[in-house]
Amino acid sequence: NSMNMKISYLKDQLLQQKTWQKLFVLSIMFFCAQVSFAQFEEGKTNSFTKLPLISGAGLVANATNTYTYAPDGANNEITANTKIKNNISFRINENLATPFFATNFSATVNYTVVTKATLASNAVTTTGSLTVNYDKAIGAKYTSVSYKILPSSQSVTLTVNSVSITGATGWNPLTVLSLENNITEIRYYNLQSNLAIVNAPVLQTPDALYVSWTWPAGTNHNMKQLEWAWVENEMAGYYNDANNIFSPDLLFANNATRIDLDFVQDGFKIPMLYDGVGKLYYRVRPTLLKNSGALLTGTWTAAQVYAFNGHDSTLNWQSSTSYAENGK
Repeated sequence: NSMNMKISYLKDQLLQQKTWQKLFVLSIMFFCAQVSFAQFEEGKTNSFTKLPLISGAGLVANATNTYTYAPDGANNEITANTKIKNNISFRINENLATPFFATNFSATVNYTVVTKATLASNAVTTTGSLTVNYDKAIGAKYTSVSYKILPSSQSVTLTVNSVSITGATGWNPLTVLSLENNITEIRYYNLQSNLAIVNAPVLQTPDALYVSWTWPAGTNHNMKQLEWAWVENEMAGYYNDANNIFSPDLLFANNATRIDLDFVQDGFKIPMLYDGVGKLYYRVRPTLLKNSGALLTGTWTAAQVYAFNGHDSTLNWQSSTSYAENGK
């Protein structure tokens, strides 16, 4: 009996261990899914520092820098959805070729910043200070950048009140300092049904056809879809329309491969692992993936065609193709 009880106990322990392992794996999968979803942003993000910089010899009292949001009406921006993130930073530019950092130092800038939440809002004025320091000792920690996050603003005017530097001897650290007005704009647009301009295809190798395209300004897509279909010459008649004319639309509807591509991808190598003599038809369209997960689609280009005599008819071969994200 004691032996049976021991075996039963061990089984219970093993079952509990497996249950916890499954829960742990599911928790990790759920967490990764949540992180992956949160990283997507449908809007077009542009992060920049307003020029000219307040730096070097120009970092003096009353020096000023102003950022003003400019709606992109020409490209149908949805201005009510625009998001703006603002911050100011005081920085030591350590990558400059000159001067040589001769000694330790500390620098403080006192500033005034005037912000407007919208261009029509009342101005809000605040003052503050930012401090950086440099330490030549090996392994020493120092503050090369100090920053202040501002409320979301469509207008930011940054003005220097004063600059003080202590600890430096034999050189002027002012030349390596800058006060920066930093902005991140996230702009949202309505998808336009602009047709891509398709370039001539290039057979790069015997088993890949490189196709590429460009987009007219203002298409406002953040992804695109590429679709292709192959038909051997002797089978083309199965895709004739009511007038007995070959229809690429019928071919795409019944025998096509479609992939989603990122915004930056304006070309793709289509595997040409087809037997026999025939034609490859392909087309591309703009898409807009929303934060909600909905996918808006634009207009397909006219079907492009490439005649091909088949992949290596001198050998016996077989192929298997699989795709990951972005058509990889």
